[in-house]
Amino acid sequence: MLHGIIFCMDDLNENLSLVFELCNKDYDTELIFSILKSGTIIEKQSAVLNLDEIRSNSDAGILMENLTGIDGKVRQAVAYKIFQLIPKYKNFFYDAEFYDIFAK
Repeated sequence: MLHGIIFCMDDLNENLSLVFELCNKDYDTELIFSILKSGTIIEKQSAVLNLDEIRSNSDAGILMENLTGIDGKVRQAVAYKIFQLIPKYKNFFYDAEFYDIFAK
């Protein structure tokens, strides 16, 4: 039992170290969308929260792909960021496919 607790603490420390590293990382828009395509859950969360612009319909599509069929922690971070950015970049979200995703 004690071994299991120590193992969990090691995982926790490792995850916390990764979170601190990711929080201090400088992200550019291209890197953020690259991470959203193939990063881990923690990487995606951290990256998307640093997003401050959407450059194209393709960028909007990558965000929308991370709203369905993915871990809830990523969905919440992506939804939060879309809510923040959609007033300024709404023209990228007029794709008919996106309406179906928003309706879910």
